[in-house]
Formats: sequence, structure tokens, C-alpha cells
Amino acid sequence: MSPVVFNTFSERRLGDWVDIFRCYFTLQGQVHSVHRNFVLLPTEGYTKGKLQDSNNTLTVYNWVDGALQAQDQRNLGHGTDPRVVSDGETAYVFQLMRRDGDQQKSFYRILKLPDQISFDIEDVAGMPLGKNWQPFLKDGKLFVVFGFDPLKVIEIGEDGSTKVVATQQTQLDIFPPHQKFSMFRGGSNGVVAEDGCVYGFGHLTVRNFRHDIFMWRLDADWNLDVKISSNTIGLKDQGYMITDPTSFFEYDGAIFLGLALSERDWYFDQKFADILVKLDASTLPELFASSGPILPTLNFDPIEPVTLSIPPALCPTDVGGVTSTGAIRNIGRAGYLLKGCMLLTQKRDQRLSSIEIFFKCTEKQENGKVEASVWSTTGQCLDTVTISQRGKALSRLDVSHHFDGNQKEVELRLSCADVDITLENIRAIYAAKSNPKTNEN
Repeated sequence: MSPVVFNTFSERRLGDWVDIFRCYFTLQGQVHSVHRNFVLLPTEGYTKGKLQDSNNTLTVYNWVDGALQAQDQRNLGHGTDPRVVSDGETAYVFQLMRRDGDQQKSFYRILKLPDQISFDIEDVAGMPLGKNWQPFLKDGKLFVVFGFDPLKVIEIGEDGSTKVVATQQTQLDIFPPHQKFSMFRGGSNGVVAEDGCVYGFGHLTVRNFRHDIFMWRLDADWNLDVKISSNTIGLKDQGYMITDPTSFFEYDGAIFLGLALSERDWYFDQKFADILVKLDASTLPELFASSGPILPTLNFDPIEPVTLSIPPALCPTDVGGVTSTGAIRNIGRAGYLLKGCMLLTQKRDQRLSSIEIFFKCTEKQENGKVEASVWSTTGQCLDTVTISQRGKALSRLDVSHHFDGNQKEVELRLSCADVDITLENIRAIYAAKSNPKTNEN
């Protein structure tokens, strides 16, 4: 039986509605989830102080032949990436919110189910509210892991009160290139095991466009241990550089982990997926102590077309500079903005059909020039296309007719002169279809 008991896959363009980040939990004998719905926007589409068009949805599921099927849904109103913790009888839904017009301050609204009681948390002991809280229930009380650098654990009262119950220095002050903030960040809820420890999953922000997972454990004295998995590489091979753990629970003698997947950070055309995975362990201490991979081998049919996003910052450049967002930028210089970007001609039994280039470009001088070209590994130019668009644009190169059965890779180059150009994303499309489909199982 497949370890994936529920999944959704969707291909979305800028301006489309996205549903993602399903937090699964059990309540009164049934599996539920809360997920986020929002409009996919570029970075410049977010206006400071304006409430984003984003809400949360509650779904109830039934088990059918070993897999989950969605039954009833209910809109919970405004909210961003949710978190949920449940003891099976009572659940707490954490919705990070911001009031329209408030340019600075977010707050958490916590919805208690099934009572339908809600309360707000405006601040925590004078600290910035932050995000990615990881709630857990212990000894009848509600707590959250507030952060890992340092470790802070907060107790939350149903009157909205907060109290710091643990602060521990860690060695997790490891920063990604684009931020001075620990790359060890929150993910799923926590679960208390039979050994008295709390277990959960967090995400590693390696770059703004790449998230991996790690597992954590808190003992009775709030001492923290972490375990990093190496086998989310299989998900990257399937085109998902973002792997975020959303939820974690035990049900009917099994352990389940919810994952939200995407090609990269959420400012570009891309595919999204939510999966619920049955983990290969009988107890949480066994899962944490195992020397094997945390995740089982995940084989699932991909949405068509098969796609792969390549952040330009990962590619060689002769005349560009890397930006904090993973783009490369050149102002006026002549040469190769992109050179040595290698693409497989076949992926998951699908042939490379087209290449999409997302960029912003303005003229520095009259008759500025931008050209995209595709080269064989033997140094033969297979095609050259002049890119005439200016402003923020997408240019698509149809390339499948250039390949024979002997070519395993091709090289993408982008040359420029007398332009201010920022190359934001590259996307390889394998056997693209005119109407991308959405799968839900």
C-alpha cells in the first residue's frame, strides 16, 4: 500500500487562486484539515498595510479503501498558513491574521473546536509575534514552540494570556544567505509520546526558494534535540524545492505527517501539492532514534505537465549579480547574464517541450538587446531567440523539435547588452499540455 493516503496536485499561474498548506488532525473519530486559500501574486503584488486576500478552510474526511476522501468543507474566514493541534476530542486552530489598514501588527486568532470558541493573542511578553508557531498539548495545557534560536516555549491561556515557560540557548544560530534569522523554523504541531517527550517537525529555510525538513524532540526539562533528514532530495527530483511539514498526528496505531510542497517560494507560476504520509514507525521514540530516513520512499503520479523551476542564483553568470531573492541582475553590461544552465531533455518519461523565462527589463540605451539561446553539450547552438518584451514579462522558448534521441542535456544561455534586466525564474516544461489538470485523491 502506498504511504501517501491523501494528496492534491495543482498547476497555478500568477493571479490564480491557490489552495495549499493542509494541516491534518483528528477530532471526534474523524480526520480533518485546515488549509489556506490565496491569490498567487508576484513580490510587487503585496501592498504594505493592505490585508491580503487569504482565508482558511476546514475539511472533514472519510476513510475509503485505505485512503482519505474529502466530504464537508467550511470557510473559517481570513487567515494565512494555519497550524492545528488536537487531542482527539478538542482541537485548537491557529490563524495568523492582520487587520486591514494595520501596517505593522499581526495577531493570532485561536479557534477551539468543536466548541466554536475563539480568542486572540496580540503579543507575547513584549516579543515580536513572529509566525510558524508549533502548538502542542501537554498535561491538559496548551503550549507553542515559539522559536529555536533560542528555544522558547510559551503557555497559552484560553483568555489570550501568554507565559514564557522555557528559554534555552541552542546552537541553531545558522542563517540562510538572504536573512539574518535562524534557518531552523517552525513546521508541524507537536505530539507528546509515551516517554513524556514532545516530538514534531520543523522546516529548514536553506534559501528563500528551498525548504527541507527536520524532526525535533523536547524532553521533560525542555532540552532540545534535532534530527535532519536527507531524503527530501527525492521530492526535489520530482520538482519540489519547498517541503514544509504542516501537521503530525497518531491515528489508529499509525503515525502520519502532512507536507505542503511547491516548486519554489510563492511568487511565481508553479505547481503545488499537499500530501499526507503514513510514516514507517510504530512509536515516536522509534521514529526519532531510527538511523534510517524519516520519510518513506514517496512515489506518486505527477501532475502534467512535469515542471521544474530553476532559481537563476543557482546558475553561472558572467555579468550578473545575485540578489537576495535568488534572481540575478545586470545593469547595462554586455555579456552572458546566464551561461551553463543545464537542463535534462527528458524527465519522468516526458520530453523537454519548452522553457519559460521570467524577468524584468528596461532599456539603458536605445536598441538594448536580450537573446536566449539553447546549446548542445558539444557546443552547437540549436536555437536563438531575440526577447523584445520590456517591463515584467515571461518569454517562452519552444525547444522539443531540436532534440534527437542522443541528447541527454542542453544548455540555456541568456545574453544581454544595454539593458537593466533581472532574471527572476527559469522554468522547464516537460510534455506541456494546453490545459493543465488538477488531481485530487
